[in-house]
Amino acid sequence: MHAEHWQRWVWLLWLTQLLTIGAMEMSGPFWPLYFSQLEQVPDSWASSAAALAYILPLAGAMISAPFWGRLGDRVGHKYMILRALTFLTLSQLLLSQLQDPLAILLIRLLQGLGAGSIAATQAYASKLSPDNKRGFVFSKIQSATAAGSLLGPLLGGYWLETISMDMLFLRAGGLFLLILAGLATCLPRDRIGPPAKKQKKATAIASEPLPMLSPGLLLTAITLAQLAKRMPHSFYALYTSQVLGLGTFMTGVLYAGTGLGVLLSSPVWGPLYDRCNQPQRRRLLALVAATAMLLMLLQTRCDSFAQAFAVRVGWGICLGALLPLLFAQLSALGNTASMGKRIGVGHSATKLGALLGIGIGALLFSLNGYQAGFIGTGLIYLALLLLLALPFSQPQPAASTASPHS
Repeated sequence: MHAEHWQRWVWLLWLTQLLTIGAMEMSGPFWPLYFSQLEQVPDSWASSAAALAYILPLAGAMISAPFWGRLGDRVGHKYMILRALTFLTLSQLLLSQLQDPLAILLIRLLQGLGAGSIAATQAYASKLSPDNKRGFVFSKIQSATAAGSLLGPLLGGYWLETISMDMLFLRAGGLFLLILAGLATCLPRDRIGPPAKKQKKATAIASEPLPMLSPGLLLTAITLAQLAKRMPHSFYALYTSQVLGLGTFMTGVLYAGTGLGVLLSSPVWGPLYDRCNQPQRRRLLALVAATAMLLMLLQTRCDSFAQAFAVRVGWGICLGALLPLLFAQLSALGNTASMGKRIGVGHSATKLGALLGIGIGALLFSLNGYQAGFIGTGLIYLALLLLLALPFSQPQPAASTASPHS
């Protein structure tokens, strides 16, 4: 692979990630409706079955992501992208043929265990791009994810007016199969370095003399950022209905506002991050966390659609920075040969944060309503802000032969 062509491949990955996420999200909002229509599922169990349909893929991905990341470091992350698409294709085709709720939930679990397209794409893109462009790369992939999350539910909702969920699964599986065939044909294999254990231990981050955070604290920051991102999902639709008096379409527009903020801001955050040194990066992320905290507090005072939409777009702008830039920092910890493992562990942290966010958000809402949920989310951002404000850790002594670019 020629270094000067890396941007072309990143744009190809952007397109395939948009299509992949869009296809997955076509059915995402409609699991409660789907289970309520199955004859084998009593009405009283439909919401619980739908919750499991959301939780099981997260749990499966949390368990398997580090394994797939390590395997990608050994055999190449192109094959991990193809593996993820294969699992997605098979899962959607099987879902189109099944009606048994237990079988459906089992497929969702297996999908989580075997997929992980975002982690594989991030690792592949990081391998083929220059070290000083990681912020750009992760923000670009994030913008594709945001665009897919924005378009997928709209397309799925439009099609479900005239077709069944089974046909929707079949169309998603067909799209995954086309993407799989295209990437298998044209995507070059990424370079594979020697095993990480045979390389000098590196304590620097890329060309920087000092890490922004230690690996443990960085994973904690990723978990907190994802936890705060998912907490409002447990109660936001109820908030828009009961407080703002909105119907389902306008609620969908508010969700789309967040995706719009991510989509518009991601191309700006990445290059800005790449131009900053480590102290500036910490201050940038701390400022974003503080802004997100204030927006959550402002959300408790919104009493109109316009105010809520402005807050959601602003929150989306913050989301466009936090996770992509934290992952850019994580990818730069250590040597290239173990990048897939680091990104896989990072994605396990995001799945843990998502599971905790769904549960904590639902608990706070049940105890004291939507205000407790929004204030609790703000407190999570405050914890992230304090974490980013911790003093720099001192670098460990490195071997005399190690270079800052190890």
